[in-house]
Amino acid sequence: MKANIFSLKFFCLIIFTVSVVSCNLNTNSDTKINELQKEIATQEAINNALKEANQNFKKRIEVLNNESEKHSEKCVSEYEKELYLDKETVNFIIDDELNFLLDKKDFAEKAIKLANFENNSFYRIYNNFFNLYLYEPYPIQDKMQFLHYLMNKFDRSSKNIERFFDTETINHIAYLIKQTGFYEKSGLEKRLTCLLATYEHESTDEELFLQLYAKFNSDSWDWSELKTIPSEEMKSTIADIFTTHEIYTQDIFDSYGFWARRSNEGNAATVYKVLKQFQKHISSL
Repeated sequence: MKANIFSLKFFCLIIFTVSVVSCNLNTNSDTKINELQKEIATQEAINNALKEANQNFKKRIEVLNNESEKHSEKCVSEYEKELYLDKETVNFIIDDELNFLLDKKDFAEKAIKLANFENNSFYRIYNNFFNLYLYEPYPIQDKMQFLHYLMNKFDRSSKNIERFFDTETINHIAYLIKQTGFYEKSGLEKRLTCLLATYEHESTDEELFLQLYAKFNSDSWDWSELKTIPSEEMKSTIADIFTTHEIYTQDIFDSYGFWARRSNEGNAATVYKVLKQFQKHISSL
């Protein structure tokens, strides 16, 4: 009997223990669930806030894109009005054979205006106008590029140069450049003087410039060789022209390279004649 009572008590004890443990487990689980639910609610609130922020950012980006497009369209429109060609103003247009301009004076006026002597050195103007490789592969977009294209397509034969640069045209160009007030300040006066002096000093050697042209178009030279080209007398002349104690390789290359190209084209004597006439007339103004 006692054994049965003991067994019953022991069984009750087990049931009670299990119940307590079970209650504790249930309590712990409920607590954990509540904590997780709160964490989920917090993360959902953060996610919703981020979604709202992202939507606001997207709307702002759309607004900025629209404003940017409108601004770009306005800029393009203003650019086209300012620079793009129109039939009313381009009355110096070339003829069907692309050989000559119908109005050389008008062409010269527009070219000199676009050259902008007031804000550019002649060195920069010259290099900007005669970089054909920059414009050949691309469509012509504005007046400046159109003038560049025409100048680079100009027939440089002696016959065409003589026909194009008649006395009236040379004098008109001289007048226009003088009127800018920057013939001297731009460096054109000194550059022209140096070109003429170089030709006058070296033209007796008919092969010199052709040899230089071949050298300049090869990989067998460097800038350090340039100072060996002019004679001591010519070096002194160049230094006097540019009023420097020493001559610069760029000045030598510009002058000798110019006449090397003209000699290769076979028009050196004709170009010298035109430049000499230009210098004489502009000096008299």
